[in-house]
Amino acid sequence: MDNYFFYVNNYTPTSRAVDLYQSKNHLLKDMMDTMRKGGKHYVACNSKSEAENIAEMSRVDTGLRVMCITSANSQDPEIKDFINNIVERIRDYDVLVASPSLGTGIDITFPDQEQWIDYVWGIFSDKINTHFDMDQQLCRVRHPRHVKAWVAESSLQYETEPSAIKRVVIDLDELPEAIRAYGPYGMPVIDDDDPLLHVYAHAVSMQNASKNDLRGNFIKLKERNGWEVKHIAPPKPGRGSSDGAGSNIGMQAAEARKRLEEMYAADVCDAEPLTEEEYQALNDAMVLTSDEQLRRDRYAIEKFYGQKITPELVLMDNHGRYRTQITAMCELLESETVALVRTYANAKAHALDKDMAARRQATLKDVLMASCLYDGKRTFDTSHRMHKDNMRGFVDCCLNYRAQIAHLFDMALRRDIEEKPLAQLKEFLNLIGLDTMTDGKSDAGGKRTHFYRLDSNLLERTMGFAKYRLKTRNRPSVYSYVGTPYLLNPDGEKVYLTEPTFEE
Repeated sequence: MDNYFFYVNNYTPTSRAVDLYQSKNHLLKDMMDTMRKGGKHYVACNSKSEAENIAEMSRVDTGLRVMCITSANSQDPEIKDFINNIVERIRDYDVLVASPSLGTGIDITFPDQEQWIDYVWGIFSDKINTHFDMDQQLCRVRHPRHVKAWVAESSLQYETEPSAIKRVVIDLDELPEAIRAYGPYGMPVIDDDDPLLHVYAHAVSMQNASKNDLRGNFIKLKERNGWEVKHIAPPKPGRGSSDGAGSNIGMQAAEARKRLEEMYAADVCDAEPLTEEEYQALNDAMVLTSDEQLRRDRYAIEKFYGQKITPELVLMDNHGRYRTQITAMCELLESETVALVRTYANAKAHALDKDMAARRQATLKDVLMASCLYDGKRTFDTSHRMHKDNMRGFVDCCLNYRAQIAHLFDMALRRDIEEKPLAQLKEFLNLIGLDTMTDGKSDAGGKRTHFYRLDSNLLERTMGFAKYRLKTRNRPSVYSYVGTPYLLNPDGEKVYLTEPTFEE
């Protein structure tokens, strides 16, 4: 009989402490005040834009030497050299700000356990990664003198039941490795009992559970690893909350963000234009330098909007987010048959992705129709007044589609959706470049009720670009039979259709 030996390494580190701030602005204020006094600092963020913003604030407000590493510059030769020799090169700077682009395996340990870094700061938002990832970022510096962090509170409802996740993965054909065969017309056949599918569902469950209670899970992890978590409450008014340059930290952050956006817009406008062939080459490249990214961005913006590049156009584009929203609006407005033809005719699309656009379209259409803002036929109602008490149908629809919403849109329903349905609706509207605006209030019956409706100006702008995109994009090719075009559905049956048009 074979003998098996199991060795469990329960490493207990020496007692360490982390200051966990309740308020993000409180941590930012303390961080900037501390940096003004000098010292060496490492700042970990899980957001590229947050990292860039903090680096800009540090440069302008403290005068320290700052290095910022994000996905925008991680492939630049200077940055790659810095990362490859980080223990030596970090001594050339006072502040290192890093997003997750400072990859796994980076270890900032100094000889003889020198505590060269005075402060490690962590700023972590929700809906991005897990508390395990955040802990790993903080621990890149092995022997800091102080560790201070802010972790966002989460009020999300990502699905955590493995069986439910498994069911959705099967329904959406999301796991290529679980394919056992291909049926008629190329449709994949999924093994419901595939071991990898089982592991995948449990891994997603763990990630979702982490995101649902990000701060609480972070605290439990640190305490389990032997750390003392000190909870730092924001100062009360009149007790340090309004002293010095840090009193307007929110305004400083907004000003830094504005400077960065204006500099980026100017850089895109100054980037050398590309030909279509050059753009395709850059788009297919695995890695790009920051200059190549600017050139690619310029071409993509001009091509998408059909306009010459200007700073205003770049700012409106919002780093491609508005393009994504307009594309989603086009997906919603396009007829179901055209969407199906387009996805099945796309030779580059994986078999598992063939019907994703149609699934997103159908789900989003049902949700928006339940809100009474959309009629399902390309018309939005800007006169409909919304308030908490007339959104029950929307809430029920969201709860019914909870698992599908998480997988199709990477969106978790809010835990307070029953109390704040409008906040949840705004997340769906944001997918397609829309928003709401206030529309008065009422005190009828002694109860204060706030009313909201669609922002008509934003709707007009987004619809204008969506119509332009629908008219100029390439029509999907279809078969024809005696002059009548048709497509083959997943069952191989002919579905006849007429040439789609977009009515003004």
